[in-house]
Amino acid sequence: MLEVENLFYFEVLKNLSFQLEKPGIYALVGPNGAGKSTLLKTLCRIWNPSFGTVKWKGEPLSKKTHLEISQIMTFLPQNPAPTFPFPVREFIEMIRYQRKGSEKLLNEILEMTELSLHADTPVTELSGGERERVYFARALYADTPFLLLDEPTSSLDIRHEALLWKSIKMLPKQGKMVLITLHNLHAAEDFADEVLLLNEGTLKRQGPPEEVITSQTLFEVFGVRDLCP
Repeated sequence: MLEVENLFYFEVLKNLSFQLEKPGIYALVGPNGAGKSTLLKTLCRIWNPSFGTVKWKGEPLSKKTHLEISQIMTFLPQNPAPTFPFPVREFIEMIRYQRKGSEKLLNEILEMTELSLHADTPVTELSGGERERVYFARALYADTPFLLLDEPTSSLDIRHEALLWKSIKMLPKQGKMVLITLHNLHAAEDFADEVLLLNEGTLKRQGPPEEVITSQTLFEVFGVRDLCP
């Protein structure tokens, strides 16, 4: 279980409190500048909160080392841009740090994300969509119970977006919790177990998609009455 209590990050996040209680897909939605990416980075302690507490299974993450946190949660950044030309396979393997990973699992993930043919290609030579798939494969290979995915489909074509969602839908069945930021509210309706609606750094709603993505909340937060077809 993830518990967030009275979380502040300067003027970006303001008194956020919520719980994610069980394995599932949790969509974090809201307009540009709402604080979605900041929240993910604060949860995994890339950025330390100005105030408040984040707990995993009742234990504050502030009392854990970065290595211990990395074994609990994995963060996939938005528009990733690797700096060094490591081969794809080696780049994915790095995420395990001091834990030895399974070669069988790695090969399965490479095949699932259609990266097997790029296994020896330097990550810096890949397209934006291919890099996004590499980072997603890396997040899967980390094999942590909690994944934080920041707009993981932004550079993907239709086929690979569908493949990514197929993989994400399998994760709760493995006992994993996924918090994913989305601009596509149709995807939130289709795939999320719960939706968290963020606006101006505050949590406006949390609940099943049909209770959060309503005409009233769309108008209050986005200034529109319904979703475009």
